Amino acid sequence: MTDAIQVNWLIGGILGLTLLEGVGLWGYDKVTRRGLPTRMFLLNWASGVCLLAGMLSLGLGGGVPQVMPWLLAAGLFHAWDLKRGWRRSRRRKDST
Repeated sequence: MTDAIQVNWLIGGILGLTLLEGVGLWGYDKVTRRGLPTRMFLLNWASGVCLLAGMLSLGLGGGVPQVMPWLLAAGLFHAWDLKRGWRRSRRRKDST
């Protein structure tokens, strides 16, 4: 195997495990009601999935038109997650 093929397999494997992680977290919470609520991890998880998809697109020979939407989506999910966390921390500070 060439290095490029190995890297693509590695990124694809990590992406697959990340997708399984999200489904597992969601399913565990739905079945047991003791897991991490979806709203707590979804944006961060989606950001990571989009970043990995962008890396895989690049590794498979994609150019800017194929990679940029994934990176843009990752950045937007990340910014949304930060904004939500910032609001939550301000509410806690204001209530004390």
